[in-house]
Amino acid sequence: MLDLRLDIDLGTGPDVLETVTAELHQAGTDAERDIEAAWPFKTGRSRRGWTLRRTRDGFDLDNSTPYTAFVKGGEAIVDRVLGDVTEATVERLADSLPPAILSEVNHG
Repeated sequence: MLDLRLDIDLGTGPDVLETVTAELHQAGTDAERDIEAAWPFKTGRSRRGWTLRRTRDGFDLDNSTPYTAFVKGGEAIVDRVLGDVTEATVERLADSLPPAILSEVNHG
């Protein structure tokens, strides 16, 4: 399972929370798409088993197919995709967070 979370102070304003939530959702969507595209399959059951769920403090990307942990090469795929998605998410947050923070400062 991939946990996509960012620990944010509860005093953070809505602009920053909305920006971070949107970026985490995009990261989860990107990871789900990329893992499914690269996932080896015979029947397609474990490939279709990936689901992105919203949690209280982020998103979980999980596959509940019983044999997912045994799929040959699966762990390497998840590791590679997680690295790629994390890098892209950090870049997007670096671009989108400063305006959100400035917006909160200006409204505060």
